Amino acid sequence: KRIAFLIAILSISAAYAEQMESVCFFVSQVHGDDSNSGSATRPFKTVARALREVDGKGGEINLDPEGGYYTQSIVIRKGGQLNRPLVIDGHGAIINLGIDVTKGPWTDTGNGFLLERAVVPNTRLWIASVAFVNGIPVSCDAPKGSGAWHDQPRASHQGYVRYDDQKRLILTFPAGLNPANSVIVLPGGGTDFSSGIQINEASHIRIRNITAAFASNDGFNFHGDCRDIEMENVKGLFNGDQGTSAHETCEVTVRNSEFAFNGSGDGAVEDIQSSVTSYYNVLVHHNRNKGFSFPIRQGDTGRHILDKITSYGNGQENLPPPSDIVVMRDCQDLGKSKVEKSIPILTNPAKAHVQESSVSDDDQLGRFLRLRP
Repeated sequence: KRIAFLIAILSISAAYAEQMESVCFFVSQVHGDDSNSGSATRPFKTVARALREVDGKGGEINLDPEGGYYTQSIVIRKGGQLNRPLVIDGHGAIINLGIDVTKGPWTDTGNGFLLERAVVPNTRLWIASVAFVNGIPVSCDAPKGSGAWHDQPRASHQGYVRYDDQKRLILTFPAGLNPANSVIVLPGGGTDFSSGIQINEASHIRIRNITAAFASNDGFNFHGDCRDIEMENVKGLFNGDQGTSAHETCEVTVRNSEFAFNGSGDGAVEDIQSSVTSYYNVLVHHNRNKGFSFPIRQGDTGRHILDKITSYGNGQENLPPPSDIVVMRDCQDLGKSKVEKSIPILTNPAKAHVQESSVSDDDQLGRFLRLRP
């Protein structure tokens, strides 16, 4: 994969390479060092280091997918320029913020399994999913994370999380699952509002060929007055809240992408307030609730385009109802059961190995979650 990465970089046209020579940087977790120059042969080690060179100026950051997941959020605060956007090309890289707690240890309390390991309680509780069990997003059952919300547990077939008086996590597993036959991941990233890629008040940005997974908040999150944002061939998978979400007056276009297995209490794609968004050739499936959510309040001026969308298997409606703020063209709602649920095969990186686990080697998600450098 290292060779493929270098070939992809060297394939840049001579004219483009000359134009971008002073603003084209490379990141490699395996071969990089933040004291390097950031060139293809002397790459940086972290995305944050590369952003110091281009955020606000424009330029290109190329990620080497070799060497494991990128485990820190990418935060863009300034962006690029009108004639020189800020480009992040993942070349297939994965941002994985998850905390794998499969090995626990777990103790059966008779009313759920207690995680005998200190974790910071999630404060968003039932709004976002606070755990994933074999890819199933699991939320809290009570507004404060403990005590009864209803006389009967809510959606118990999908499992739920509670916290005891010592703020220890207690997990009631989805039907048929337990610690012996499950992969259990807590979405993370440092805070309950950590996203895989976060863009704040920044414009003229291109995000390509990258997957954001297991963020406690969204895979891709846009806030403030963000203009001229484009994403191509991205995936937002297994995130605690949305796969992607635009707020305030953000303007975002997404092409040839996928948002699946996300745990939002609203939608896998949720664009709110006066955001203007467009989605072309996008796959949305098997999310906890709606496929798309475009809430509108008095004074909001949001507008949204859905073109060639395929949506299925979501917990609630797959496509939004017709409205005066959503333009829909050639969209397919494949229902709840017409298409079988499938876990994506994310093979990355070349040097990964499978740690010892009780999970079968045939479990694609289990293999994905255990990929380590």
